[in-house]
Amino acid sequence: MKPENSLIASIKGSKNSIDLIDKLGEAAIDSLIDSGVLRDIPIIGTAISIYKAGNEISAHIFAKKIACFLSEVEKTSTQERLDFFASLPEAEGEDSVGETLILILEKLDSYTLAKMLGKAFRLLAEGKLSKQTYEIYVHAIKQLNPYLISQIKQLYAHESISAIDSLAAVALSNSGIVKIAILSTIDKNTQEIITSPQKTAFGRSFYENIVQ
Repeated sequence: MKPENSLIASIKGSKNSIDLIDKLGEAAIDSLIDSGVLRDIPIIGTAISIYKAGNEISAHIFAKKIACFLSEVEKTSTQERLDFFASLPEAEGEDSVGETLILILEKLDSYTLAKMLGKAFRLLAEGKLSKQTYEIYVHAIKQLNPYLISQIKQLYAHESISAIDSLAAVALSNSGIVKIAILSTIDKNTQEIITSPQKTAFGRSFYENIVQ
């Protein structure tokens, strides 16, 4: 089975991925062959193939990112997941969705971001996000790192706070999470226009749906 097909099969039928995350912290990848996990999460077979090819670190990272992603997807019912794939337009088949997800997951550099991607996909499957908003969410997720995540939390967790680091504001503005407002005053020392980061409706929804 191709990786994209096994990922879709895993999304449709996965359960108890939290247990898999625990197992990955305690045992080697090859021990999962006899654990029954391949029945519910066949994409782990791809990780085992990577392991057998001699790259244990890559196999472990890939498997754990998949497990983190699925742990969020599983929060929607199996039937909702099946209905979502059944409703895909003909031009956008399961193979395409699976291939895109694998490419994204491979490039994400933390397990936290894999869980965020899982949250976004779950909301899409539940019909709570449009395809366009989902794709914007995914773009935003790919730009994040622990520092930027902490800045989003600092800005949106408290209504009274509207200040974040200037470098973070610039980075987050590219994803629409923050808007940089230009103030009328000019810094007398630098002669630069003073700007102020402001919250946005998209940033608020992204924080509440994905980051929080």
